[in-house]
Amino acid sequence: MKGYRQLTLLYGLLLMVVAIPVAIYLVEQNADSRNMAANKRGCVEQCPGRDGVLRNCTPPEADGSSEDSVCNVANRVQMCGGKCYVCPSPNGKWKVDDALKCAGTTVVPSIPAGQVGVLNYQISFGGVNPNNAQCTIDWPLKFIILGDGETKVYQNVIPKNKFVLNNKMVFIGSLKLTGFTRLNNLAVFIRGPKHLQVKYGKNNQTGSYNQAGGEIMVTESEVLSPLYDFSGYPLMPGDVVGTYSEQQDDMINGVDFSYIKSKSLEHETIADGGNLKADLDGNCQVNSNDVNLLKITLQDRQGQLY
Repeated sequence: MKGYRQLTLLYGLLLMVVAIPVAIYLVEQNADSRNMAANKRGCVEQCPGRDGVLRNCTPPEADGSSEDSVCNVANRVQMCGGKCYVCPSPNGKWKVDDALKCAGTTVVPSIPAGQVGVLNYQISFGGVNPNNAQCTIDWPLKFIILGDGETKVYQNVIPKNKFVLNNKMVFIGSLKLTGFTRLNNLAVFIRGPKHLQVKYGKNNQTGSYNQAGGEIMVTESEVLSPLYDFSGYPLMPGDVVGTYSEQQDDMINGVDFSYIKSKSLEHETIADGGNLKADLDGNCQVNSNDVNLLKITLQDRQGQLY
């Protein structure tokens, strides 16, 4: 009889060991199911979700979706659901931070020593017709990256590929941010070889950002870093010469107009793959269309500086 009671007790303990994890799993699964159902009604907040991603809805993104954050950089901090989380190591798991690094003196995520952040981007040049752009070849870009008071300039950046999308020629590339340590809340300023400088602060931007700072995030991996599509807000053509030099001055005025107008009257032409400073649409010839493109950009006159 005594042995029977011991055996019964052993079975009971075994059932408890198995039942508790199963019950926890079912509760979590039920919570995730409720969140998935709630997704139909709006932003779903998971701090974190079962996949380890923080999905913050306080506040949500501009489109109503959650702000998703992956634990991929050591000491990265992120608010979610009113709590502060810290990433202990790359590819680790978010942990609630009792020291509340998210408040007051925030620990700004930065690239570990010896590693380099990567900005994946795609842009377009205003006025370029993909069916007649034989001279839109290797146009160099100037990037200025700004984040948390840190600034870095990258000259002569050439996109690695191009493709046509919605009757627009789109250029795509990956820029290694050598010498720049910030990861989050970045602003990107881009200037083309015949174009005003434009500020990009978020993905799928279609007009002036008109805010301080930016919302761009990078990682040290080209594969894991998001691809930021800036092509919906093309670089504006027309800045070809300066008032006192033959170099760009990030301003469009009568000097640029006179230069392009004079070249258009000459019908200056070059072979495919060549480059003419006044050829704004990249069709290997300077003509009235280039003058018209400059007139459109004259509405802005000056590059975006902040």
